[in-house]
Amino acid sequence: MAGERNLQRGVLRQGHGAVREHAKAALAGGFEFALACDLRIAEDGDYLIGLPEAELGLLPGAGGTQRLPRTIGSAAALMHILMGQPLNPRDAERKGLVHETVSGKAIDRAMEIAKRLSSHTPESLGYIKRLVRNATDTPLAQGLAIERNLFLKLCVSNQGLARMRSYEEKKISAPSRSIEI
Repeated sequence: MAGERNLQRGVLRQGHGAVREHAKAALAGGFEFALACDLRIAEDGDYLIGLPEAELGLLPGAGGTQRLPRTIGSAAALMHILMGQPLNPRDAERKGLVHETVSGKAIDRAMEIAKRLSSHTPESLGYIKRLVRNATDTPLAQGLAIERNLFLKLCVSNQGLARMRSYEEKKISAPSRSIEI
C-alpha cells in the first residue's frame, strides 16, 4: 500500500497531465490508481470498473474514499462505494468515473491526448492542475488572486513570451479539432 500511495503522489505532483487508459477490468486498487490520474479513458468492452471492496467486507484502501468524492461528488461516491457494484465502461463514463469511453483502442486515444498535453508547458499544466484541485477548498477571491498572479507570471516568463510571439506569428496554430475533457 505504501508503494502505491507513493506512486499516486508522484502522479499528482507531475507538471504534465497523467492519462490512464482502461482496456480491461479496473477494480479496487487498479481503479484507485486511475483516480490519481488527471484523465481516464476507457475502451468499450465487457469488463468492469469500480470499487467493489464493500462486497468483500473491506473499504477502498488506496485513496478511493478520498478521490472518488472529489471526482463525482460525495453523495454519488458514497452510493458507489457502499454498494460496491462495479460498472461497465459506458455506465462508468455516464456516472463520471471515466472521462471518455472509446470504441477503438483506449491507448490510442490516451496517446493522442498525451501528445496534445505534451505540447503545453509543464509550468502551465502544473499550475492548472493545482488551481483546479484546490478550487473547492480555496475561497473564491483568494483563488482568483492566485490564478491572476500565476497567469501574469507565465505571461512574462521567457517561455510564455516566446510562445505568445510564435502564436502571433502563426508558428503555433490553434488546435484544428477540439478535445473534450
